[in-house]
Amino acid sequence: MAENTVITLPVNLDFTSAFSSAERNAIAIANRFQRPFNNLTLNDRGILSPLGRITAKANEFSRSLDASTSRVLAFGATTSVLFAIEQAFVKSAKAMIDVQKVLTEINVVLGASSGDLAFFGNNLFEIAKKTGTTFAEVSSAAKELSRQGLGLNETLKRTADVLTLSKLSLLVYKTEKSL
Repeated sequence: MAENTVITLPVNLDFTSAFSSAERNAIAIANRFQRPFNNLTLNDRGILSPLGRITAKANEFSRSLDASTSRVLAFGATTSVLFAIEQAFVKSAKAMIDVQKVLTEINVVLGASSGDLAFFGNNLFEIAKKTGTTFAEVSSAAKELSRQGLGLNETLKRTADVLTLSKLSLLVYKTEKSL
């Protein structure tokens, strides 16, 4: 039977020449594909510059819009104040006309002088203030009492008494109603 014998032979294999040509071919192919992109550079200023201008314009537009909103609000506030003042003048004029009309109607019955009528009007306002009623209510009561042939001072006294009693009776009514 044959014996197993091990023989050792020194072998030098040079793969560098085989790999180097394949490697050179791969590098050449990669260079061919990469060449058009070698001179390509990313200009971030070209990209970011328009965005910066857009942002600046948007900020400028926002400030302009805020300023115009402020002007509109100021105009609205001014016109509302002017409207309120105008309404106050209109209502004051209407109230003066109504007071003059009522005093004229009462004077037709009383036949008082202009000085006495001014005194009468001032006292009617005082009665309204003391009794917590409106001038219209006070003047209505005074007109009814003046038709009964009472004098100026007596009409004022009875008007004050009537409105005071009316106020008290209303308080009594409210108190009894709540019990």
